[in-house]
This record gives sequence, C-alpha cells and structure tokens, in this order.
Amino acid sequence: MELREEEARVYSALASLPPTQRRVLAWSLDGFTASEVSAELGMTTEAVRQNLSRARARLKDRLGLANGGGQ
Repeated sequence: MELREEEARVYSALASLPPTQRRVLAWSLDGFTASEVSAELGMTTEAVRQNLSRARARLKDRLGLANGGGQ
C-alpha cells in the first residue's frame, strides 16, 4: 500500500509540471541529450536545460526533497 501511495505522489508531482517542463524531463529520462531534445522540440539548448532544471527543482519541492530529506 505504501508503494502505491508514493507512486501516486510522484505521478501527481509530474502532472503538476507545466507541459514544456514535463516534455523536456520525459525526453531526458529517455536518455536524450539537451542538444537532441533541442533539435526535436525546436527549442534552444539553453531553453531545454533551463526547463529541465526548473522541472527537477519543482519535483524536489513537491516531493519534499528540496533539503535532502524525504517524508
């Protein structure tokens, strides 16, 4: 039961990301580089990196991991 609750928290946190951040994060998690994501999504490499950084920060905050701790 605990794993399902944690999974639901992660899905909820992912769903809370703006669409561009969610898309960039998904490509990154699939192993694509910022340059490859940039070419596929028609964004600058810097915009990809910035969106990825913001997505990670937002997820850490939403999941209570911002200060290295968990719940």
